[in-house]
Amino acid sequence: MHKCLPCILAALLLARAASDAAAQRGAYHAPDPAWGLPVPVAPRIDVVASERIDHVAADALEREVESTGGCALVVLRRGELAHAWFDAMPEPIELMSATKSVVALGVGVLLDEGKIRSIDDPVVKYLPDFTGNGRDAITIRHLLTHTSDLDPIPPNEIYQVEDTLAFAIGSKPGPLLGQTFVYNNNACNLLMGVVGAAAGEPGDVFIARRIFVPLGISDWSWYRDPAENPHGMAGLKLHAIDAARIGELVRRGGAWNGKPIVSSAFVEQMLRPGQPMLARCGMLWWRAAEGPTQYRIDPAGVDTLEQSGAITQVDADALRALVGTQGSRQEVREAVAKALGSRADPVLDADQAVGSCMVRATERPAFAFYADGYLGQFIIVLPQEEIVVVRQQTRRDHPTPLNVDRLLELARHLVAHENE
Repeated sequence: MHKCLPCILAALLLARAASDAAAQRGAYHAPDPAWGLPVPVAPRIDVVASERIDHVAADALEREVESTGGCALVVLRRGELAHAWFDAMPEPIELMSATKSVVALGVGVLLDEGKIRSIDDPVVKYLPDFTGNGRDAITIRHLLTHTSDLDPIPPNEIYQVEDTLAFAIGSKPGPLLGQTFVYNNNACNLLMGVVGAAAGEPGDVFIARRIFVPLGISDWSWYRDPAENPHGMAGLKLHAIDAARIGELVRRGGAWNGKPIVSSAFVEQMLRPGQPMLARCGMLWWRAAEGPTQYRIDPAGVDTLEQSGAITQVDADALRALVGTQGSRQEVREAVAKALGSRADPVLDADQAVGSCMVRATERPAFAFYADGYLGQFIIVLPQEEIVVVRQQTRRDHPTPLNVDRLLELARHLVAHENE
């Protein structure tokens, strides 16, 4: 073993890929002494010899990470560092969209402290300017579950905005609030604004004070726009070992060294399916379940589409005839295409809210939970195996694509279940 020590929706993938592709107008901010936070210190990387991990499997995982362009791999078993590999000196690397998962934990802390009463509170309660044209009905839960139907602005446009919070506040909501899943970077920046408003200090500073400090994380930075708003959609830079601490916090149900950082009740809720359209997504954390997901046409969703004017009565009747149809996403798409003919494209377009509004996914128990960012930034939590895996990557031009399912399967083999 070599150590160097000291398919989600196409629209989702494109959104993550674009989230760091554009020229950025803001900058990464490391802890400022005025914030009263610890001076940044790079974490130690000391691998603990562990007979509770399959090192042959760990080597296979390492080869997979290296061969697909990764630059860092860390494995924790029961909170101990059991395996590590880096292609260069370890450094903080941006988590990209995995940042969203850390923001979700910040919301949980605010709930525990009573600074947010409920995730069903309307956003306008914390951001008074977020009002009018349907905005008043949008809740924190909608932002956490990608169901706000807020205008999903392309990330490359967001990076050109001087004030991303004001931009998100002024964004136009759609007509399908709570009825559709649309991956939404813009909404996550709005959520970070809620975190800051509820905390009474910038969201990145609050999350550092309440989560990073207890976990011993000091060497971090967070992207802020020119108006000093920290992004919620991406932007957090962490060492791989510190990202693993985030995963270990989740594995432990929100506790660290026997003390609660975020309540176990919130962590449990965060990891359950956040909405019925895509059971693979919790509250800004992803879920991996056994076998292929089954989808079905939902009659209530068809009614919603018809009432909103997104489809005609004729098409609605054709879709109602499919109620009871169940299969893979592709099989359901083929059934819709056959029923609607040339009129199916707007309904089937993966980037359109109407497609997910009428489809429901069958919920199944998850064997893993993970934070996922562009280029293959992963924080993977395997509760049964008591494993946390972090993969990081900076290279953008690697010819071998990452296979997420293979990464998860290799991670599961780090522990031989029959020997437990």
